[in-house]
Amino acid sequence: MIEPPKAPARVPLPPFPAVARKLLGAIAQDDCSMRTISDLVGSDAAFTVEVLRLANSAMFGLRHEVISVLHAVSVLGTHRLRGLVLTVGLRDFLRSARHDELVRRCWRHNLATALVCEWMGQSYQQDKAAAYTAGLLHDVGRLALLTMYPGRYLHILQLHRKTGRPIVQCEREALGQDHRELSAQLAREWRLPVSLTKSTCVQESDEPETGGRDMSDLITASCAAAVEMGFSLTETNNEPHLEMLQSRVPGSVWEEIKDQLVDLKESTVQKISIFESDFLAA
Repeated sequence: MIEPPKAPARVPLPPFPAVARKLLGAIAQDDCSMRTISDLVGSDAAFTVEVLRLANSAMFGLRHEVISVLHAVSVLGTHRLRGLVLTVGLRDFLRSARHDELVRRCWRHNLATALVCEWMGQSYQQDKAAAYTAGLLHDVGRLALLTMYPGRYLHILQLHRKTGRPIVQCEREALGQDHRELSAQLAREWRLPVSLTKSTCVQESDEPETGGRDMSDLITASCAAAVEMGFSLTETNNEPHLEMLQSRVPGSVWEEIKDQLVDLKESTVQKISIFESDFLAA
């Protein structure tokens, strides 16, 4: 029987880019002007370059080039800008551990979930840009744990598989905290909107309510789709079958998306490859 190791001392969270924190707080304010947002992003030249580079990358496929932060705000809107900022910010947040295999798998799963959330957002009557951000955040606490405790999370996964105990229980036993608690903590520290905070509590095993179309239902279905595409925290030799997604979505949504799932998988794989080659290079 596998016994968890003694919980280690609490490890400080990796720093999240200061300009990203300030920007997320500003975007959350209804009366924040586009000029204020532009000035905040522009206060960090390197961060500005990365946000604009991502906005203009093939990952998002904009028809026209975005040439400034102010232009990005006016063209993309604050919801989309928030997603860009979080994508770049999380990349920097993971900088010290992003070449760790488990961290990489978790990051790819989060990004795949975000892309599927965006793709299915309209079918769930959700804003597509907000859905992307929610999907990107849904497993952020696990990413933080992987970064804080490099090398220990593999044991937690083994313990979970061999004992069948919930992953959050195994995390608490081994680390003294679980990824859902940490996700909520990060959401508060990063001043994320309450509407997105719920997204940090979704797990792969969660079942959406039948016919549900709220953000949590969308994230749960998208998370499952990401796993079925092969973007899972654990390696699998099984060929993914997106038809399994049918049990996770309302019938009307299934009718809307079923003929497009092959294209969805191809585009998701392509976009993640683009991001990894262009934005996760050493």
